[in-house]
Amino acid sequence: MTKYAGITIGPIFDTIMDAANPASLWFASSIFSDITKRICSAILKEPSFKDIKIYSPYFTEADCDQPSRDGIGKYHDRIIFSASELNRECLNELIRKVKRNTVKALPEKYQNSEDFFDTYLQIHYCILDESEVKGNCILALSPYLDALELMKTFPQGKVSNPFLRIFLGEKEDKGYENANYKIKGSRLFRDIVENNQLKKGDNIRSIPDISTCDEGFKGRDAKYLRYFAVVNADGDRMGKFLENLSSDEVTVFSKGCLDYVKEITGEVKKYGGMTIYAGGDDLLFLAPVKGADGRTVFELCADINERFRKRISQDFNKDIPTISFGISIQYIKFPLYEALALSRDMLWKVKSPFSKKPDSQAILLQKHSGQSLEIIAKNDRCTKNQGFSKILEETTEGDTVQSVLYTLRNFGGYMDVLIKKTSDPAKDPSSKQQFITGWMNLFDNEGQEMAKNYIRNLADVMYDEVVAGNGIEVPDQKDNKLDVITAILQLKKFMIEKVSEDEHLSDSDLKTLEM
Repeated sequence: MTKYAGITIGPIFDTIMDAANPASLWFASSIFSDITKRICSAILKEPSFKDIKIYSPYFTEADCDQPSRDGIGKYHDRIIFSASELNRECLNELIRKVKRNTVKALPEKYQNSEDFFDTYLQIHYCILDESEVKGNCILALSPYLDALELMKTFPQGKVSNPFLRIFLGEKEDKGYENANYKIKGSRLFRDIVENNQLKKGDNIRSIPDISTCDEGFKGRDAKYLRYFAVVNADGDRMGKFLENLSSDEVTVFSKGCLDYVKEITGEVKKYGGMTIYAGGDDLLFLAPVKGADGRTVFELCADINERFRKRISQDFNKDIPTISFGISIQYIKFPLYEALALSRDMLWKVKSPFSKKPDSQAILLQKHSGQSLEIIAKNDRCTKNQGFSKILEETTEGDTVQSVLYTLRNFGGYMDVLIKKTSDPAKDPSSKQQFITGWMNLFDNEGQEMAKNYIRNLADVMYDEVVAGNGIEVPDQKDNKLDVITAILQLKKFMIEKVSEDEHLSDSDLKTLEM
C-alpha cells in the first residue's frame, strides 16, 4: 500500500531574525534550502524505500548531486512524497544524518556543532496510509504539518549557536567584516559560480550597494538612494487552488513554480536586488526603491505577479493564483531584522483572514525622521503607466507636491465633502468634472500657476484611482479617501526629494554599513 509522508523543516524565521546584514540573511535562508535539498536527495537514494515519488518541491534524481550554482535557495520548508515501502526507522536515521551533516555547510571553524543541530533543527514528519488521503496529498498532510511546526526543542541558551558567532562575529573578530569573511568560507558560498547577485567584486553586497544598484552615493542626492526595500511575497488562495488538483497535478504545479523562480530571480538581479529566498510561491528579496532598469520596486512586484500567473497558466486554465507583497522601505541604517519583520507584518495586512485583499501590495515607508505611511495598492494599479505608478512617475518639483499637500490639509473639510459628493459617477455622470473643478478651485493661487497642468493631471488620476476607484487604500481607513490621496502624495514627495543635512552619511557610517 502506498504511504504518503510530509516533512517540515525549521526554524527558518527564528534563524533569519538573527541576521544583521544581507550576507548573514542570505546564509541563514540558504542553509535551510540546502537542508531540504539534502533530505530530498537522501530519500531518493534510500534503498529501503520503494517507488519513491516527490510531489513538492519539484525534485528529480538529476538534482541530487547538483550544487546550488546560482546561490539562490529554491527549496521551501516542506517536503511531500510517497512510497510503497516506507520504514520509519530509516527515515529517522536519514533525518538525523542530514541534521548532523549540516555542519559541512558552515565555515570550517564551526564544523564541530553536530550536537547543536540535533536539537536546534526542527525537522518533523508525519505518514498517512493511502486510505487516509482524500483529495491530493498536500492538502491531506498540511494540517498535521501545521501542528508539528508548533513542536520546538531548542538547545539551552545561545552560547553554542554557531549562527550567532558567524553572523555577529566573536570577541576576537573585527565586527561584520570578519563575519562576512566567514560566510565566504562556507560551502554554500563557494558553490556559487553562475550568479553574481550576491557579489560586488570579492565582497558580498551591502545595504548601500543594494540601495544604489552598486553605483554609490557620490554625486547623487536623491533621497530614495538612502533607503532600501525588503519584500516578502506569497501566493494568494493557494489552498483553494490546490484543492482542485490531483497529487500528480501537484508535481506539475511544483515544476511550474521552479521555472517561475528561475525567471523572477533573474528579474530581481537585473533590477539590482538580491534574492534571499525563492521557493514555490514564496519569495524574499532586498531591493533598491528604484532599480537599475528605471522601474520602481512597486512595478517590479507587479511584473513578478504577472510572470507567476503567466507561467502557471501554461499548465492550468482556471483559478490561477495571484501573488501578494509586503514591502518595507527603510533608511539604510535601520536594523535589517526589524525591516524584515515589518515586511512580514505588511504582507499579513493583505493576507490575513480579516483583511482578504489578494493580488495586492502592502507598502510601508518609514522615513529617517520617524514619519511613516502605509498604502495598499492592487497589483494592476502598480504596473507601469497605470494609476499608482503614473502618479509616482510624472515629473514635477518637490515644492509643487509639498504645496498640494499643504493645501489639501488646510482644506480637509472641503475635500471630504467634495469627495463624498462626487464618488459615485454611476449616479451622476458629471461627478468627475465636478471633482476636478472643485479640486482646481483650491489651486488658483499665483504661486501655483506654473504647475497648473500637473495639478490638473493629478486631479484626473486621483479621481479615477481613489475617489471613484477602489484599487488603492490606506490600511484600516478604506472610507477616508482624503487620507489615501495624502499618503500617495507623501510617497510621491519622497520619490523626488533631495537628501537633507541629517541624511548625509559620514565615511565612518559608510564603512560600518559596507562591512
